[in-house]
Amino acid sequence: LLGQTTIKGYFSKILKMSQDKIEIFESELSEERRKQLASDFDMVQKALKAKSEGLQNSKSELICLYNEIQSLPRASEDKDYFLVAHNLLQRENSELEAKVFKLSQEFEQFNHFAIGRKTAAANLITSKNICKDLVSKLPVLEVEIQSPKEDREELCPEQGESKQKEIAEESVKEGTLPRERQKEDSQQNQAMKGEGQQSTLKPEEIVRLREELNRINESLLQSQSSGDSSDDTSAQVGAVNARSD
Repeated sequence: LLGQTTIKGYFSKILKMSQDKIEIFESELSEERRKQLASDFDMVQKALKAKSEGLQNSKSELICLYNEIQSLPRASEDKDYFLVAHNLLQRENSELEAKVFKLSQEFEQFNHFAIGRKTAAANLITSKNICKDLVSKLPVLEVEIQSPKEDREELCPEQGESKQKEIAEESVKEGTLPRERQKEDSQQNQAMKGEGQQSTLKPEEIVRLREELNRINESLLQSQSSGDSSDDTSAQVGAVNARSD
């Protein structure tokens, strides 16, 4: 009996301890449940508040739309005004595009003209330098042309005299001059005369060469002056175009 009483007492203590623990767990669970429910309630309250604000905004938008619908006739007038302004802007844009295209064409023409003028100026300078060089060489050429002529004129009589002396000596020695020798000497004399005539320029040819050089120089100067006048004309045309714009 004593042993049974001891065992019952022991089980009763364990039962009591278990009940106490269960009560503690229940209290803790209830506290956590309460906190969870409070948190859920707050979230639901915030969501309802956000939906209420969204509904309020939607209501404001609906009111604005209603007011716009009420003012539709005035909106139609504004639409007509904007259409007129749009057409006007399109026309001005087309005019500006035409002016830009015209200016681009004029710029291309001016660029082409400027390049051509540079090339013509370079050719003009080269031609003027060549002409000046030829003009400066004319006196030297005249001297060089005259001096071989004078030398040949001096040499020809001397050669003729020496040749005659040799022929006379040979004729004296041989008694007679062979015909073949006479023919050879006459051919040599004619060749020398022909060379002198070919290498010698006449004075009128020198004068003609100088006149041609002068005409070339004058034509170059006239082309330069005409290029300057064309520049002035292009500048005047550009000024007229600017005034018309």
